[in-house]
Amino acid sequence: MATLEKIRSKSVLLFTVIIVALLAFILGDLFTSGRSLFGNGTTVAEIGDHKVDIQEYQQQLNIASQTEQQQGMQTPPELLQSQVLQSMLFESMMNEEINKLGITITPKELNFVISQNPQFAQVLDAIKNPGKYNIPADALAQLKSNLKNIEVQTENELKQNFYSYVFGELFSANELDAKEVYNAINSKHIVSFAAKELASLPDDKFQVSDDELKAEWEKNKGVYKLENEMRTISYITVSLDPSTDDTNKADNIVKTAFDSLSVTNGLEAIASNVNFNIKTKTYVPSQIRDISIKNFADSAKVGQVNMLPKAGNTYRMVKLLNSKMEMDSVNISFVQVVDTAAFDSVVNALNNGANAKSFIGQNNGKTDGADSVWIQLSDPNTDASLKAKLIKGVAGQKIVVDTVMGQQKLQAIYVVNKTTPAVKISEIAEISYESEPSQATITKLTGDLAKFLEQNNNTEAFIKNAPAAGYQVRTTRVDATTSLLDNMVPESRNVIKWAMNANKGEVSSQFSDTDNTRIIVAAVNDIYNDYIPYDNDNVKKALTEIVRNNKKAESIINDFNSKGAKDFNSYVALTGDSIRSASISFTSSSVASLGNNESAFVGQVCAGQKGQLIKPFKTNNAVVVAQVNDITTEGRPYNFKEYSSHFNQMMGSRAMLNNLFRILKGNNKFKSNILEFYENSEN
Repeated sequence: MATLEKIRSKSVLLFTVIIVALLAFILGDLFTSGRSLFGNGTTVAEIGDHKVDIQEYQQQLNIASQTEQQQGMQTPPELLQSQVLQSMLFESMMNEEINKLGITITPKELNFVISQNPQFAQVLDAIKNPGKYNIPADALAQLKSNLKNIEVQTENELKQNFYSYVFGELFSANELDAKEVYNAINSKHIVSFAAKELASLPDDKFQVSDDELKAEWEKNKGVYKLENEMRTISYITVSLDPSTDDTNKADNIVKTAFDSLSVTNGLEAIASNVNFNIKTKTYVPSQIRDISIKNFADSAKVGQVNMLPKAGNTYRMVKLLNSKMEMDSVNISFVQVVDTAAFDSVVNALNNGANAKSFIGQNNGKTDGADSVWIQLSDPNTDASLKAKLIKGVAGQKIVVDTVMGQQKLQAIYVVNKTTPAVKISEIAEISYESEPSQATITKLTGDLAKFLEQNNNTEAFIKNAPAAGYQVRTTRVDATTSLLDNMVPESRNVIKWAMNANKGEVSSQFSDTDNTRIIVAAVNDIYNDYIPYDNDNVKKALTEIVRNNKKAESIINDFNSKGAKDFNSYVALTGDSIRSASISFTSSSVASLGNNESAFVGQVCAGQKGQLIKPFKTNNAVVVAQVNDITTEGRPYNFKEYSSHFNQMMGSRAMLNNLFRILKGNNKFKSNILEFYENSEN
């Protein structure tokens, strides 16, 4: 930071270059560009021989967090941690493949790529001519180091991009692939069909035995294979919400504040109350997204206060502090001149009709700028002196602004292109007050839960007696890589950590979140290692439905065959259904009136010939009989580029690249030790 401060004090241009070209590049691109993963510290995650060291991981996590803040994003911390871990492991696996293939980037190639960014040219010029920019020796050393880091990162990215390109090309469509997709998409089978729903047969007539469940499970055993030890848990969340008494007190506080704001100027009535959150914003009509605030701004008088609809436990008020008619925005072009000697020639060129665009990144970095950009005058970040000049500007006018920082004088010529008509500018204070539970309320909620846990200290009792006590129980699966309960409960990783170390049948104590807004308790139902067994409640339920539906379908088909049906109409009569119709291509994923993911129906129909009867067959939820009436084509001409793109998206290069992580991972297990680096937070 000291180095950057010295640079900032010496040169506006160089400071801009550092911030935009270096920090944004490093902080932004490093999120997906890993570093050496073979440190000597503790391993936080691994896939095969690829390991993530806790120190390297923490560095990358910090960078990712900073990047998120800069971009205004708010990924839950647990999910961000998982993303960073996978990114680092992915990077390591890719680099291994790159090294095996001997992919290298020559200095000439690297210099060419870097030189395409004009800001790097300015950085290089600053390194070669530090005296020109008044750069002290230590700042110059830091700048050289940063540039070297950028070169390394750029080289890595080029290697990765080349590897991805080569890998993708292995699966790119050829002429036969593209034509096959063309035929699949454009060939339409026009069919008539009728269905007998499986649900029309009573479940109790089709009992499913334990042996049948086992046999069905064995057929698709791989579906239930586990990569890591998995546990099923049941959990209860208790929101620490305000009681009725708490809400009544909050109502009185907010009403008193509202009354005071209504009879006083400004915000002095609540300025000293830290429990009120105040945000003052300047709006133009087009910026207001909240309809209640927009309606208020359109009709309110200065000083007026309105109560907005309550959002959960949050009270909301708005007060109009000021209102005026003013130009909203102006479109400008500008040229920024570093070398004062060139200033007059730039002004003369602009006066003689030159376009500001022609000066951008020119004269060896002595001029820069932008062409045709809109400046929002209501934006509080807009420079006040510049704003005052632009408000008075007319199309074609040139406005000169001088800035001096350190020993550097910066001059800019703003060319006004066009302005917008005056609009109503509203300065609005948005005031919120959060109703919070009192300590007495929290004590009661946690005390009631503690009593429930004391009386129900095993999983069976925990699940059985929760509803009567007023608690809703949810069941989910967790393993060492799980970030959040059900991928949605905030700050639940400590519960997961507890569950992964607890015994079957054990019940946890109370876990609270950072802001003390929620309590979570859990109980361990089952512990699984290699496979989820067939008698797991969820698996058993799914298998039972599969086996029962197979039995129902077999019964219906046997019944149809026993009654001697031979043609389409006689089969339709047996279904008791009316004739339906559909136009099906091989790429269809759903069938109108049948449902989604009807691959059995699509496959049977598209394999049929014109005029063919397709005898009864089972779909997801019915037994269907069909007849192919016609096979048509759309008439759309074949185009290799279009249909090779379809192929690549569905099963070619794009599909493979989207699954590159899993492909590189292969049969190796993803082992995460991240839970070991988090402390429990229990009440």
